[in-house]
This record gives sequence, structure tokens and C-alpha cells, in this order.
Amino acid sequence: MCRKNGNDGSGDTARRQRHGRRDIIDGSKLAFFPPTSPSYKLIITDDDTGLMQPFPHHENVDVLKLLMRRGTKIVVVYVRYPMATSSFLFSHGNAADIGQMYELFIELSSHLRVDLLG
Repeated sequence: MCRKNGNDGSGDTARRQRHGRRDIIDGSKLAFFPPTSPSYKLIITDDDTGLMQPFPHHENVDVLKLLMRRGTKIVVVYVRYPMATSSFLFSHGNAADIGQMYELFIELSSHLRVDLLG
């Protein structure tokens, strides 16, 4: 709720200005707090792919833990679409929980008819 003076009553945390029908929020006053723990548990199988619990296993989905050049390990989800002619690289924000995006990746791959790496 905006007051007549243009702020939401919380001081400088999110300054708003009215311009027609849109609110402009000063992005420098906002913060993103990543989840404290992942929404999934990664179980590495014998063939170096992974399973994400509590999500169901899909035959066309590989979950991989990759070692980056600087020693950082990241988890990626690769969704294969039968007869795909294109690939889609989903670049999500830092500290995004890949478990919360798992079903989205499967749906995007299916609807767009592409292989997807996220």
C-alpha cells in the first residue's frame, strides 16, 4: 500500500514513485535471500548421473553434478525431447534452487519440443 508521499511506510527499503499506472521500485533497496537449504537431495548413481529426491525419476532426464574450472560443483538438469531439433539453455539466477525448477524444465522441454539444459 502506497501513501500519498510516495513511500510504503517502511522508510527507505523500497521507494516508490507513481508514473501513470506503474510503480517504479528502486532496485538498489531490494535484496534477494537464497534458500537456506536445497529443496532436493541429490543421490549419485553408478553411472555418474543423479536422482533428485523427492522428485519422480523420468527416463528422459539426467541430473548431473559438474565440476567447474575453479573447483565449484554445480548441479544441472538435462531433459531430452525425442526428435528435438533444437536445444534450450536455461540460464537461471545465482542461488536459484534447481529442485524448484525441475518440473518446469520438463514442461518447457515438452511444450517447446527441445532438449533443455538448466
